Amino acid sequence: MPWGGRRPGAGRPKGRRNTISSTAAPIADVPPPVFDAAARLTPTPEQRGQVEAMAGYGVPARAIALVLRISTDELRAHFHAELDRGLAVGTVAVAQNLYKLATGAIAPRWRPPPRG
Repeated sequence: MPWGGRRPGAGRPKGRRNTISSTAAPIADVPPPVFDAAARLTPTPEQRGQVEAMAGYGVPARAIALVLRISTDELRAHFHAELDRGLAVGTVAVAQNLYKLATGAIAPRWRPPPRG
């Protein structure tokens, strides 16, 4: 049904097709932020650990680059090993927990609610 329910055009604001601006760019078309290219990146141990942890949790490279305020190309150039290691460590942790659940080494925390 249209906006108002009973007839076409009922409840729609007069003079406008919709309430969202037609000039607004869709989220996918927003360009990535531009950072200072003149500043040389020297990765710190803290940044390396942060990248490895985020990669292990499955955070996309673009989001990691936004957190560090660098481009994705710089991220891959300076933190290549951390991205690979984080992905591997995260995959191993998930597989290890699934194996423990499947073999009964640990009990699942979720229990069905009692009936009654």
